[in-house]
Amino acid sequence: RDGLSLRWKVVGRSQYAGEPILRALREAEAVDVLGRVSETELERLYGGARFVATPSFAEGFGFPPLEAMVRGVPVACATGSALDETVGDAALRVDPADGPGWTQALMTLAADAALRDQLIAAGHANAQRFGWPSAAEAYLELFRRALGERGPGPQPRSGACCTSASRLIPVRRRSASDWPRVCARGGSSPWS
Repeated sequence: RDGLSLRWKVVGRSQYAGEPILRALREAEAVDVLGRVSETELERLYGGARFVATPSFAEGFGFPPLEAMVRGVPVACATGSALDETVGDAALRVDPADGPGWTQALMTLAADAALRDQLIAAGHANAQRFGWPSAAEAYLELFRRALGERGPGPQPRSGACCTSASRLIPVRRRSASDWPRVCARGGSSPWS
């Protein structure tokens, strides 16, 4: 937090051993621990976020960073979980236990508009892997294989099929924010 004049928003329910961390965050200056929020509030938060940080030690799939990417918000997220496959090279990646690494990554994201623009573009491209066309193609290939056929379509890539991806909204441009803020999500999805 030192050196960053941002308002931090921590969204999502506490999982695993997160409650002691949330207690400390609640006492910190310039941090709002919101817990679970409505989809309307989540859209508002994404719309005003300078970036999203997902420092999770474990993720089931990685919806929070993918949601941010679809909405044109750059992402910094942890390595060593499902996020490795979900975000690929479209996010700044930091070991979840590397405190100084997180400090550097977040300060860099806050200060470097060109890097944010680069991550937004990479995030849009990455998010396309999880849309309905990719899912339909992966299912067709799966059915062909089950029937012993080889179709002309491309080989399905791991992670290309996600039935919940229909909940991802089309990318829209962010409006100017009346205050800089960060939306950092925990390891939960709004659909869980």
